[in-house]
Amino acid sequence: MQEIINNIIEIFNANPVAQTFWLIAFIVQIFWVINKDDKKLILFQSFASIFWIVHFWLMWLFITSVIAFINMMRWFTVLKFPKNIKIFLIFVIIYWINAVYNYQNLSSILAIVASFTALYAFFFLSWKWILFRLTLFWVWITWMAYHFLNHSIWWVMTEITMTSLNLLTVFRLYRDKINLKNNLNLELEPELVEINKK
Repeated sequence: MQEIINNIIEIFNANPVAQTFWLIAFIVQIFWVINKDDKKLILFQSFASIFWIVHFWLMWLFITSVIAFINMMRWFTVLKFPKNIKIFLIFVIIYWINAVYNYQNLSSILAIVASFTALYAFFFLSWKWILFRLTLFWVWITWMAYHFLNHSIWWVMTEITMTSLNLLTVFRLYRDKINLKNNLNLELEPELVEINKK
């Protein structure tokens, strides 16, 4: 355990400015992932992206820094134009240009897959509660693999935390859905309850 702590301190001291930006973004992201409101989730994530962009740039992970910038633009766009296929396709082209231009190694493929999956989720699954969060679960697993391959212990820790909190939020959303359904059934006549069950 002491060795892990020493490694974390060593990584932080190697680039304290970049790691400070990581820490701020990490705290903001915790707030958004535990939030059940998808609109607030997107707003928090947009704010966190500012710090992610700087962190990745200072870590010389340029493909990820550019992806973070594109993601920030995507989140603001999704709020204004959800499910807009034309704008979605514009972002697809932007992601492909970034992927080709900033490709570094095989691990970059994971960043590209995660980005396209998140792009689809935010445009077409936002406000679909559980399905949206389960898709984000896949995105974070993919990012976790990317950061593990690039020896970014901070980011592996971030993705583990986000994945765990996301699963907790999925459970809370599912519980709310069950409670809402039960409450609606209580308010219906017995005949309608039977119909609802079918």
